Amino acid sequence: MTLFNIIIYGILAIFAIFTIISFIRFGSSLDSWQTLYPDSTYEPEVFYNTVIEMLFHQKIPGFKTAKRNFKQGGILSRHQLYLEITRGNYRFHICAAPWGDGYFFSWWMKSRFRTIGDVLRNMPIIGKHLRKIKYETYYKADTDTMFRTSVHQCVTDAIDHISSVKGEIRKLTDFDKKHQFNRYLAPTRKN
Repeated sequence: MTLFNIIIYGILAIFAIFTIISFIRFGSSLDSWQTLYPDSTYEPEVFYNTVIEMLFHQKIPGFKTAKRNFKQGGILSRHQLYLEITRGNYRFHICAAPWGDGYFFSWWMKSRFRTIGDVLRNMPIIGKHLRKIKYETYYKADTDTMFRTSVHQCVTDAIDHISSVKGEIRKLTDFDKKHQFNRYLAPTRKN
């Protein structure tokens, strides 16, 4: 083995390690939703607490919440407060923030990896083949979908609720509320 081969293998190994660490640490973004509310202002804390109350009201099993600060940009940028909602392998980051003369609301859904198998299933090339043999029950796929749908509904209902409390006439339209979850999230089980 030549020195050149050793260097190439070393670079590939370092790349693989960093890729696996980034997958484990950050997960993969699976989906997102955003809407803009012009000519409005909101308090993020009030919005986040309303979403949490609505989730508890729906009696959704096994979810956890936390408020997290994420950088708006680079290392020296300001922080933005997000509401994090987790259940099973899924993590939502929900944001309410000013934009121009209005406010925007968004959520980002990520997959939480628990094992090295989860990481490998989400890597290019290898993952495509490993996802084919993954066994998932219909019930697990259904309850995961219900969780995602419940969070989305609680977010849109919280926007409408806060708007009505503030006396604003505008509510989200059906188009604003509509969200078609990514096809990647369809059950992987084959009959």
